[in-house]
Amino acid sequence: MLLQTVFTVIVVGRRAQFEVEMPLTVALAKGVRGRLVAGGDETLRLVVERRVDPGALERVAETRRYRELPDGSRETLPALRVRDDEAPEHVLVGDLVSALSFLTDVPLSLSRPLNEDRFVPEGDDDRAVLERFGTDDVYHELSSRSLTRTFGGVAATPEQINGLMGRRLGLRLYADALKLGSEVAQFRELWRVLESAFGVQDDKLVAALADYPPAQAMSFNADELRELIILRGRASHAASKGGLHELIAVERACSQALTRLKNLAERVILTKASWGYPTAGVDELVPLMAYVGRAEG
Repeated sequence: MLLQTVFTVIVVGRRAQFEVEMPLTVALAKGVRGRLVAGGDETLRLVVERRVDPGALERVAETRRYRELPDGSRETLPALRVRDDEAPEHVLVGDLVSALSFLTDVPLSLSRPLNEDRFVPEGDDDRAVLERFGTDDVYHELSSRSLTRTFGGVAATPEQINGLMGRRLGLRLYADALKLGSEVAQFRELWRVLESAFGVQDDKLVAALADYPPAQAMSFNADELRELIILRGRASHAASKGGLHELIAVERACSQALTRLKNLAERVILTKASWGYPTAGVDELVPLMAYVGRAEG
């Protein structure tokens, strides 16, 4: 049985420079291949196929997807998932897109079209499995991440902007983080905001943040900050030293921690009195309105 996952690759400008012979088929890992084909406008279609065990498929009844029936009622559309599956597609596709950007010198971004992923039978036995389940749709667990900011209702006035100019190095790093498509890359860049603010790294930075009143007001402590700096190290070295399992684990961990780290970087930019020094002095430009708490467990 094949699991077919579909991505849209968007060429960000310089379309004429993207000289890639298509269709392009690449082996992404053992048993996994990606096929790049032309789409519409400035987009390309990337189809990833991975062989999965039909015996590991399970039916999901509650998918939050519905079909309207003639009598006006709604029927839930079932889907299938692979038990205990790491779902490496997003990591492998990111590597392929990075390789294409490197070879063509053209920036690319990824998106996911809705409801195009499928389980594809490779023979009669696979077809019988899908017929028994009554669907070939792939289940995608719906999740959300809070986008809470630590301040709100602040206009970009000359006074506010002038107040931020003493933290311009942090502003640049924060703005660069927002431009990055990968959550792992955003995590690394946001941590650099903290390193820039206090002028120290590693354990010294953990100690400085643990003693910093605005971080304490958001319930950060040394234990959590130490976990974040360990994750930062994993995010920096996973691509060069870790295998696929580590890459997947790091991406998930960075995604879960990203908004809380972003909140911390915001508060440091808005409160640090002496940028670049490991001091706890506070010069608050905007009061704390809200923040994302530490995840349980």
